Amino acid sequence: MKKKVMILISIILILITGIGIFTSLNKDAISYNDIIQLADNLVNVNNVILHIENIGDNINSNGGTFYIKDGIEIILNRDNSVLEWQDTINNEIIYIDKSSKKIQIRKDRTNSYLYTPYELLESYMNDNFKYKYIGKEQIGNFECYTIQVKNKDEFYQYSFNIDTGLLIKSIIETTDDNNETSHIERNYKYTFML
Repeated sequence: MKKKVMILISIILILITGIGIFTSLNKDAISYNDIIQLADNLVNVNNVILHIENIGDNINSNGGTFYIKDGIEIILNRDNSVLEWQDTINNEIIYIDKSSKKIQIRKDRTNSYLYTPYELLESYMNDNFKYKYIGKEQIGNFECYTIQVKNKDEFYQYSFNIDTGLLIKSIIETTDDNNETSHIERNYKYTFML
């Protein structure tokens, strides 16, 4: 009888120790809603130049430069000519096609290129994507939360600055119908203007 009691007490102690270790290792983990809340930090972000640098295979673009001021966003080509002008407040886009020398103006829902965690994750969570918190990591001078969302054909990893909610790095992997995978990494750099 004493042997059974000792075994039972040992099992209970092992379970309690295991739960304690698991809890202490995961106390840093943040939820999907915690990531979404980072969007609140972006409310006052304005007057910024955003440069996106693309690294990877099958890339048609080296990235881009975006000037963002008072709800107006100007997207530049590699030669610094204007490619697109969009008004995110009035949902108007002006697209300039240099090759055909045509301008298209359309009323359309526009999203800022200052992607918020909410905008990036909102679309995935309804399409069988699974969310996973990877952890905190240092990217350059920034402490970031890194998360993943993926399904069987697509994988996205985003790192957001903990202090500002700004996207610092993304990794995108997609598999096409021929089972070929493309891998793109993007680095986001911000210059704030007065």
